[in-house]
Amino acid sequence: MRLIPRLVAAAAVLAALATPALAADAKPTRGLRFPTLTPDGKTVVFAWRGDIWRAPTAGGTATRLTIHEAQDTKPRVSPDGKWIAFSSKRSGGYDVYVMSIDGGEPRQVTFHSGVEIATDWSPDGKRLLLSASRDPSEYGLDVYEVDVDGGTPRRITHDGGRDASYAPDGKTIVYARGFNTIFQDDYRGSANYDLFVTDVNGTLPRRLTETPWNEMNPSVSADGATVWCLAEVKGVYNVVALPLAGGEQKPVSGWTDDNARRATLGWDRKTLAFEKDGRLFTVDLTAADPKPVALPISVESDVRNSGFDVRTVTEGAEHVSVSPDGTMLAVAVRGDLWVLPAGGGNAERVTSGTAAGSSTTPTRAGTRTSSSTTSARRRASRSPTTRPTRPSRRGRRTAAASSTRRSARGTRTSWSATSSPARSGRSPVTRRTTTTRASRPTASGSRSTPAAAAPRRSTCSRPPATTARPGA
Repeated sequence: MRLIPRLVAAAAVLAALATPALAADAKPTRGLRFPTLTPDGKTVVFAWRGDIWRAPTAGGTATRLTIHEAQDTKPRVSPDGKWIAFSSKRSGGYDVYVMSIDGGEPRQVTFHSGVEIATDWSPDGKRLLLSASRDPSEYGLDVYEVDVDGGTPRRITHDGGRDASYAPDGKTIVYARGFNTIFQDDYRGSANYDLFVTDVNGTLPRRLTETPWNEMNPSVSADGATVWCLAEVKGVYNVVALPLAGGEQKPVSGWTDDNARRATLGWDRKTLAFEKDGRLFTVDLTAADPKPVALPISVESDVRNSGFDVRTVTEGAEHVSVSPDGTMLAVAVRGDLWVLPAGGGNAERVTSGTAAGSSTTPTRAGTRTSSSTTSARRRASRSPTTRPTRPSRRGRRTAAASSTRRSARGTRTSWSATSSPARSGRSPVTRRTTTTRASRPTASGSRSTPAAAAPRRSTCSRPPATTARPGA
């Protein structure tokens, strides 16, 4: 008789050990995105650092489901909880893939060079709604439907649409339509996102909202009578409810600290999962006082690579010039100026623009560029306080083979190095420009330089033939 309690206690201990728990010293990970819940509400699937993960909603350590080098994002769990649809750039553009909830090799569903993002499963689990740019359109994204087994997607909207979701009947579709930048806070204007209703046959859409602010991420309640969405009513995205048949919006939440983003409704059609303050939350929309519940999820993972993205680019360089002594090259790549040895080697960024990058190395095939956000910030912090000035429009010319870059008025530009403490001993590049009188062609067709031309301050030699044009 004493054996039974001991067996029960042992089973409880094993169950506790088998459940991933958040370590005492571990902190919840921020930056988790695009949450979607399983039908039982016990598991949340999300995207983090380009991969798909899952974790218990009660909290704990996340489990990685994908590990591809390409970007995997925006997962959606099927109604039976067995499958995950997500979008990935594995084939070049964003296509839709489906894989098991336990992971494994995904199966590609759509094949197109445009963007295709899965937004919802049909209640029977046989179809998917997409936000896609398959057909040329001035509206960008439109709503499509595709069978889970594959095939050609069917276009539903023809005047723009995104974030579409099915009603419980599997026929009615609610979606958002607008044209302003969705990341612009507190937008008010005619390009705002409003909600519309249509069906799977693409009948004439019916406008559901007509407000000056944005409404996003609509979903329909279990009885099919109420639409929940995120609305930026007072400068902060909150959950609002409105009748599917049309009517006045009623606030469900009243948060003022931060926006709720990228909300998806669970298959119980009452629990909403969303992002807020860089973390994942859930809220029971049917509660008398809906309060967000933070999901204490920790992601413990090694990095897949060193953090450098090494690429070989062969075009896109601008303003190539050589130093007076011929030992250094200056080149504009991706919106920033770089200085590197004329014979090849690592480059140093001179300006700290918005372009990302860390080093460039000329090769025979082109220029090898390695970029890293961390290294870019580190170099940006060491950038000189004075940036090179830009020449006039008439003085600019983007010819990599011409080291002197002569304009129609005879402007010559060369590069020289000056010392600066901000560069920790390294010399930034400054531009100096001298203007001469333009030469005139002779009878033989060649150009002669007038004797009264101003003396040149410096000249530049021709760049080496191995210097290619790196791409943007």
